[in-house]
Amino acid sequence: MHAPTKAVRQRSSVAVEIRNPRLYGPQLRFPAHTPEEIRVPVVTLDSYLSECKLPELRCVKIDAEGAEIRILKGAKQVLASNADVVCELHPYAWREFGNTFAELRDLAAAAGRRIRYLDQDTEIGDKAEYGTVLIER
Repeated sequence: MHAPTKAVRQRSSVAVEIRNPRLYGPQLRFPAHTPEEIRVPVVTLDSYLSECKLPELRCVKIDAEGAEIRILKGAKQVLASNADVVCELHPYAWREFGNTFAELRDLAAAAGRRIRYLDQDTEIGDKAEYGTVLIER
């Protein structure tokens, strides 16, 4: 296992990682510029996985503190594959990222997938809540 030196998003660009010890984990901002920042290349999940030349995926786990929809937009090949996608939803942060629940449902439907919380057998309803989902075939 290796630690990636890139961030993933729906399209390639450059992000800035802001290290703030008072916050939980590094915070990515696009494209701020201050002395405490570190520039981080940003690629799509599809291009990152292709670059790594990994064997066929069986499962992908996404926990991106609200950026999950952006990452999924750059994961069309992953969504088209047979890999299970486990994703922690942070709907309270989607507005900050400019995303909506409708976008998540559309991404899943376009790939022939359904979304359900891991602890439920039925498809997600009309509203997303914080929790871990399986985006499955």
